Amino acid sequence: MELGRLWEKYRGAFPKVQEQPPLQMAVEQFGGRGSTPSVSLSLMAMPPLPRVWFLNDDESELIQVQNDWFARNWRKSGSTTGYPRYPSVRAPFKDALGLFLDHVRAGNLGEFSPTQCEITYINHIPAAEATGGPPSDVLTLLAEPAGPFPPAPESVTVAAQYLIRTTEDEDPVGRLHVSAQPATRRVDGYPITVLTLTARGRPLGAGVDGVLSFLDLGHNWVVRAFDALTTQKMHVAWGRQQ
Repeated sequence: MELGRLWEKYRGAFPKVQEQPPLQMAVEQFGGRGSTPSVSLSLMAMPPLPRVWFLNDDESELIQVQNDWFARNWRKSGSTTGYPRYPSVRAPFKDALGLFLDHVRAGNLGEFSPTQCEITYINHIPAAEATGGPPSDVLTLLAEPAGPFPPAPESVTVAAQYLIRTTEDEDPVGRLHVSAQPATRRVDGYPITVLTLTARGRPLGAGVDGVLSFLDLGHNWVVRAFDALTTQKMHVAWGRQQ
């Protein structure tokens, strides 16, 4: 019932609704521990509350809501081209979150007390199309073998994480997670590298402003990491300006 009332606030721009299984959120912890495990088993007397998607007409934008998570996403569809710029995503996120909080306040559903924020970029890189070379032509993390054996790998999977600090002397406020894995492009089966960068951590202050402050910091880390972790060959292929 509450989700139905919430949808009324978004229905004009997001006329479609889908129900999805709930997600277990990873939580960044420090002091020798990383993210909490993302797989668990539990026995419940009733099914968990669902995760609901509100989608726009071409399904390139969506809002996700579950009992402990709110998200606004952009994804490439047949009618979209290129990544949107961060300001054009940040402002709609703030507006969508504001509508959600209006709903929470109007229904006396509790206090907004965010504990963690996340920003994710997923990049599909057709490396061979651009360079004709091995995975090391895509990412600086993938060094070529030092000797003649073994030869350069056909594909490589990478997972790395980096502590996010606002200054070098302060405790970490989050982590940047980087993963790269081989895949094939759905539309034509062409081989690609899927490079995912996720900045996740605690709000940098109270309320919505604290959330946005971390997202701004996380975006800065994602952009700088993408630039540092992709090779000069790829920058040339993309026409990237220094």
